Amino acid sequence: MQNGSPVNGNKNITFTIGSWSENHPNVLIEDGLYSVTLGQNYPLPVSLFNNSSTLQLQINVAGTNLTPLTDLLSVPYAFKTEEAVNCKKIAGNPVIGSPSLNQVLKWNGTEWQPQNDGLSLPYSELSYNAGTTAFLIHNTGTSGHVAEFEIDNPSHTSTLLNLQTNGSGEAITIYNDGSNDAIQINNNSNSGVGINIDNDGWHDAMYINNSSNSQFGIWLKNYSSYEALQVENYGDEHSANIRIINPSNDQNALNAYTDGTGYAGRFFGNVSITGSCTKASGTFKIDHPLDPENKYLYHSFVESPDMMNVYNGNIILNESGEAIVLLPDWFEALNTDFRYQLTCIGAFAQVFIADEIHNNKFRIAGGAPNLKISWQVTGIRKDPWANEHRVIVEEDKTPKEQGHYLHYKEYNQPFEKSITAIENPDLIDNSLKTK
Repeated sequence: MQNGSPVNGNKNITFTIGSWSENHPNVLIEDGLYSVTLGQNYPLPVSLFNNSSTLQLQINVAGTNLTPLTDLLSVPYAFKTEEAVNCKKIAGNPVIGSPSLNQVLKWNGTEWQPQNDGLSLPYSELSYNAGTTAFLIHNTGTSGHVAEFEIDNPSHTSTLLNLQTNGSGEAITIYNDGSNDAIQINNNSNSGVGINIDNDGWHDAMYINNSSNSQFGIWLKNYSSYEALQVENYGDEHSANIRIINPSNDQNALNAYTDGTGYAGRFFGNVSITGSCTKASGTFKIDHPLDPENKYLYHSFVESPDMMNVYNGNIILNESGEAIVLLPDWFEALNTDFRYQLTCIGAFAQVFIADEIHNNKFRIAGGAPNLKISWQVTGIRKDPWANEHRVIVEEDKTPKEQGHYLHYKEYNQPFEKSITAIENPDLIDNSLKTK
């Protein structure tokens, strides 16, 4: 109001709040009303609202200060929220810099700094420079199944985790020094596999180095009607589906055990063994020649305490009642300590060995002309491998093995008295144990 009447016209108005001041020349006033945006020319500093003390607005019109001063209440203090946009502090700690794309703020012990997270959405991709680790997980959990991170894939068609390397290093390396599983995979799929490893490189598809003194490198439990492990090999003639290398001098490279009616191992195809084969008994099993569709035929192996080879045949005596039996050219190089047996066929004669084996042949005499003789010769192997690995016919059990049995059932003993229980104590409480 001026002289009792509303002010009209253009006026020079200055607004002051604390140390801040802003002038607006030629402000249009109509019937004493006007509109001005404070901070339009000179932004209001946030520091004006750092405390809750009362601030007042001073208005000067054409050199005259209007009274009374205008108190600033809560609404102007909302201007302070501008600072939250800049993320100046987190939990009272300073933030240095602003994150760029695919970066997050990470605490370095002193302040928050933007760093590469290694993960980007919607497709998570780890990218890194040579010589650095793209993704590092260190789990210090010592009890229970502590997971450093979990991946949940609700899709039924996409891959949960895909690891690929085009270099000479491993796609993934896992070191486990704890008491729990290094990796655990539970596959509840009706058709998918638990682990699918497709290796097109020159290195191992899977390499397991187990330094534990009490745990297995691989432990497969199978309660389904299918195999627990299936390996398909399409390599060349020198490749192997499974290769087990055991540098130990006293431990088994492969231990297969069953206490049921199934086989501990079953092979379809030829089996080659370099070394000796120790067994309780042995048979061949073939389709029965008289009823191959419905029956099997078994024969037991010939057993001997020596490395014995058996040779036999039939021969017709000449007009002098003699015959010379020719043996393979390697016969004497392989065998020694010969034994002979002669049987006359069709008539009796006092046949005998006239000349023993020499130059891979022997002579029969004492028979009638054209008499048929069935002969048999045995020899003991003397090749270098046989000489170094003679069969030990009798051997004392070790102190640890004494009181235990290879075939505990046949001796009416419990499973705990078996040699298998000594070598695999974990099986004592296993479901394979005899109850």
